[in-house]
Amino acid sequence: QQQQQQQQQPKMSGASAAPPSSHIPAATSTVDTPGIDNVATSTTATTTSHPERKFDWHATIKRDGRLLIITAIIIIVMNIPYLKYVLYPLTLFATWVHELCHGIAAIFVGGRVQKLLLFPDTSGLAYTSLPAGDGRRAFVAQAGYTGTA
Repeated sequence: QQQQQQQQQPKMSGASAAPPSSHIPAATSTVDTPGIDNVATSTTATTTSHPERKFDWHATIKRDGRLLIITAIIIIVMNIPYLKYVLYPLTLFATWVHELCHGIAAIFVGGRVQKLLLFPDTSGLAYTSLPAGDGRRAFVAQAGYTGTA
């Protein structure tokens, strides 16, 4: 039975099955720590070969090209007189979502929304009342930007 068990067990040469070319020999060092006897440590590392990777601008532009084009068009349109009014409803909607996120965050932490104001220049205000507590105001303050994103 012992012979059968020995034959069934795989035979390994050395501590790791990695090929010899990628094996770094073990290094032994002594760590000198005050109040503790010297401790010998052994480290073994294996390396894998990775091809050098370079950033591929062409692939990035191909992947994100539509987003870049849309962003450029929006920037151009926002700076052309009278054409920026085409985007006015979308800008007003984004402001409403921003202020609404402040209100939802206030309700989430136990507060109330008193009123939301939107102005013709696409700015807005959210009036909320919050109970005292650590970090509640900060949470509500940051919710406008993170919610709109």
